[in-house]
Amino acid sequence: MTTNESTIDGNVFQSNELGLSSQSISFLDTASKWAKFLAIVGFVFIGLFVIMAFTAGALFSQLPTPVPGALFTVIFLIVAVISFFPIYYIFNFAVKTQRAIKSNDTSTLTSAFENLKSHYKFMGILTIIYLSIYVPFLLIALAGGAFAAASGM
Repeated sequence: MTTNESTIDGNVFQSNELGLSSQSISFLDTASKWAKFLAIVGFVFIGLFVIMAFTAGALFSQLPTPVPGALFTVIFLIVAVISFFPIYYIFNFAVKTQRAIKSNDTSTLTSAFENLKSHYKFMGILTIIYLSIYVPFLLIALAGGAFAAASGM
């Protein structure tokens, strides 16, 4: 290992001597506080989604609808599980960033940035999935609208 390499959790990282100014640290501290606030609100909403999953499922199972109430429970639980991961990552980013700033610990800050990377990676993949679902439906809707307009003339 050379003098400008360091290890974190057994991985070797090349040090590029990038330092953080006091203003950058202040920005990170503020960002971590807002990230923690948003994560806590996110966890509360996940809890509400889980409660709504069972409430909506029970409510819709009592109504004469063609859709079973259990389907609503499953959908709400899936949304809660999918929402958990980015919120968990941003929460870890916030906590580890605050810990790193207080202790002036580079490895903890690196771990915080790893969680931030995971948050954005998860959101990027989720966006790709959403787009791959929405675009075909949009094209089908546009084609259906064009067909309806053409046949109505």
